[in-house]
Amino acid sequence: DANLVSVRVRPDWVNVMEITRFREIERLVSFERPLSPADGDPLPDGIRLGGPDDAEACADIAGRCFSFDRYHADPMLDDAAADESKRAWARNNLTGRGDAAFIAEFRGRVMGFNLCLRGKDWALIDLIAVAPEAQGLGLGKALVEATICHYAGMVPVMRVGTQTTNEASMAIYAANGFTKTDEMVTFHWT
Repeated sequence: DANLVSVRVRPDWVNVMEITRFREIERLVSFERPLSPADGDPLPDGIRLGGPDDAEACADIAGRCFSFDRYHADPMLDDAAADESKRAWARNNLTGRGDAAFIAEFRGRVMGFNLCLRGKDWALIDLIAVAPEAQGLGLGKALVEATICHYAGMVPVMRVGTQTTNEASMAIYAANGFTKTDEMVTFHWT
């Protein structure tokens, strides 16, 4: 009784998927950046640690700014439901699921966030967004820099994934010293 089944495979498996009823939705690129204690600095100006009180402001941004993710990229899925999934993702990270949240403020308003998870020997940028009206101001780059500063000395590596179609995000990660480690192809069946 599933409404959606999602599968991620290596690019060399795409030909196998062609004989199924699954549709190719996205290409997801993974990046890593080694961290050392020397990377630790104070958080960039305008960036602070967040918490549960930021959940609704971040949920609002999450519901307005995503278009490259697999839910929005799938023409068979409703964009309103995709927006709500991002809102819930942001709320969940800020109210207990996440390890750390970084909040970008501009002119006294929350305009972006970077929500992270942490394992024993890694940290992961789980969900990052900048409000549409604040894009192009350097907030995304500052949010990534904040993550590097925060986790330096805690874990040896920072990880992140994004879609190959999200050129702005890939440029921010490259500018912050991340290198490509893997690529996967996402398929959906509805």
